This record gives sequence, C-alpha cells and structure tokens, in this order.
Amino acid sequence: MTEPVACTIVSANYIPFARVFAESFLAHHPEGEVWVCLVDEPPPEVDLEAEPYRVVPAAELGIPRFEHFAFRYSILELNTAVKPYFLERVAELSGCRALCYFDPDVLVLADLSPVYEELAAADVVLTPHVLEPLDDDRQPSERDFLLSGIYNLGFVGVRFHEGTREFLRWWQRRLYRYCEHRVERGLFVDQRWMDFAPAFLSGARILRDPGLNVAYWNLAHRRLERDGDGYRVGDSPLRFFHFSGFVPERPEVVSKFQNRISFDDRPDIRDLFALYRQRLRQAGSEELGGLPYAYGTFDNGVRVPVYTREALKLLDPDGERWPRPFDTTGADTFYRWLLAPLPAASEIAVPRLALVLWDMRADLQHHFPLPLGDDAFRFFAWYEREVRTDPQLDPVFAPSCGRA
Repeated sequence: MTEPVACTIVSANYIPFARVFAESFLAHHPEGEVWVCLVDEPPPEVDLEAEPYRVVPAAELGIPRFEHFAFRYSILELNTAVKPYFLERVAELSGCRALCYFDPDVLVLADLSPVYEELAAADVVLTPHVLEPLDDDRQPSERDFLLSGIYNLGFVGVRFHEGTREFLRWWQRRLYRYCEHRVERGLFVDQRWMDFAPAFLSGARILRDPGLNVAYWNLAHRRLERDGDGYRVGDSPLRFFHFSGFVPERPEVVSKFQNRISFDDRPDIRDLFALYRQRLRQAGSEELGGLPYAYGTFDNGVRVPVYTREALKLLDPDGERWPRPFDTTGADTFYRWLLAPLPAASEIAVPRLALVLWDMRADLQHHFPLPLGDDAFRFFAWYEREVRTDPQLDPVFAPSCGRA
C-alpha cells in the first residue's frame, strides 16, 4: 500500500480539531500525510507552517467567483461545499492515487490500513449512518437519515481515475449552487448528494465494519470495550470515532444533535470523551475556539445577517452585479443596497434589509401583509425591536441608522 493520504476541512476556530485529528492519524500512520483546507483567512495567532499538516486555503481552490460563493453560504454550508474541489486539488498536489476525507472532529484510534486497502479496488468508500433499524422514538431516527442522507459524509474515500474525477466534477457543480442546509427541500449540504454514489459509480463500496465512523447516530448498536491502549466494538478494533456535535464547554453532552445517548447510560464512552476533551484543550481549543470567521462579516467588520446570504442567491445568483459582496466601498455594493431606505409613506428611514427579512419569513408576511402600506408602522416597529434584540443584526441596520 502506498503512503496513506488523509484530509479535512476547517475554519480558523476549528484548527485545534484539525491538530488533534492530524496527530491521531499520523500516530498510526507516521509515513502518511494530512492536508487541511482552511475555509477562512489565515489567523495571525497561528503559524500554519508549523502545523502537523499541509494547508490549502479555500480561496485557492479555483472555485469560480469565490467571494460570491463564500457569501452565499453559511459557515457549515461553505465548509462542506468546498469538499469535492478540495479532494481534487489534494490529489493534484500530492500525486496520490486515493485519499480519505475525515471531518475534523474525528479521532483515529487504530490502524486504518484495511480502509485504504478496500479503497485500492473501489471507486469510493462510504459508511452508512446505521447498520440496523432504530425502533425507538429518539433522535436521530430512521426518518432523519432519510432526510439528511443514508451515508455520513464525515468520512469518504475516493480513488482517482477518469470516472471518479467526472463524479467529483458533477458533485462540484451541484454544490456550487445547492449545498444548502434545507432538509425540508431534500438538501442537507454535501451529504444528500452522495446518496447517488452507489448508483453513479459501479465501484462504490459500502463499509460495514462497526469500528468505523462510530458516533452518536450508531452508538445504540455499538458498545465500546477497552482493548489495551485502544478499544474494540464487538470483534472489530475501534478505528476512528466521530465526535459530531461535541461541545467542549459542556462535558455532560454526548452530542448536541441527539437525545438517545447519555454518559449515565453509557459509561463505556465516558473515558474516550474525557480524553478527547483533554486533547482538544492541549491543542489550543480554549485559546483559538473564539477566532472570528472571515466570511462572517463585511469588510468593515459589520456582521453579515444570515438572511442576506439567501437574498444574494435570489437577486444575483451568478455574481454579475455584486461579484464581491463583502465589499462596502464603491458606488454600488450589496452592503449599500441593504442599507438603502425603503420607499414607504413614513418619516422613518428603514433599510431595505427589513424587507429582505419579510421576504424570507412566512410569519412576517402573515402578520404584516402590506409592509410598505397599511402595515408599515407596525412592521417598522417590529423591525426596530428586532434590531435591538437580535445579536445577528448589527446596529448599523437600525432604522434611521447607518445611511451609506
């Protein structure tokens, strides 16, 4: 087997997670290499050259109109939307024939050679969320997996050849516009799209080893047992554990995304979580966990309101008018457009952002059916209170404030 290549994707505040993942991978594969895509600006607090991995900035992946692309997506969506671009770039830079992607909140606990050996003869390798039915009323349920995807994309392996490269480029095209967290529309970022892999790729391989990608969604069926310095799951070594939904500052929480598993019911996982929390702390999670997200603000430091991302998709889907929507200087910027006062029969100057919120929320449309007419004063009063109380809305967007 050739030297194993692994990769992951983080924004700056998740650099400690990337460190722990890389160190755990290299501990079992000292001859291997780890690549990290940084979906952020390089933080001055971190010497990226000294990290135990190689860094590829997301802005250097060759994604068309990257700034527009980055604005349209939330931090979760953007960190997943770059994945197929990143996989292809790592293959180019490393010259590897195959690689495995892992989410940054993964801890490698045993040799992964069997995974890479499977990949040597497969197109892609995937792990299902569950291998057995779930017959209780807890979350996540089987229906949740039908909505979010059968396979967990916190892990995927790809062998590179003409067929899989074309598959990656299909995936890139879909994620360029539809990497959305909208399960009600059948979209869950990059993950739902991978349900097509076994249909599109004859060499797609589903891995059913219970020691792979153990996480809150399959712990109902998998119990850990100590095995020397590691763990076993039944007859299989625990090769990697996925701490999805881990909250470092809440040691009582297994995962914020579930209500099935608790440490009181499952003492077999308690020590592993304590170890992971300790390793994250040693990797700098307390110091770096609060690092700002470069694509979370306009270039003047004003926070990007979440609804404006969706508005940009609708108003300028191809970036023809605002190719650099983070910019706040110039005669015609998206920022100035949001601040422009609404044309209403009122002396109150309310920015256009208020109408963006109204367009995106059915409850506002129900309560204020004529926001620029008969319901204007009530709607403006609501909006003024919203700006005062919602931390996502910068005061610059308050009525009679921040005129550009």
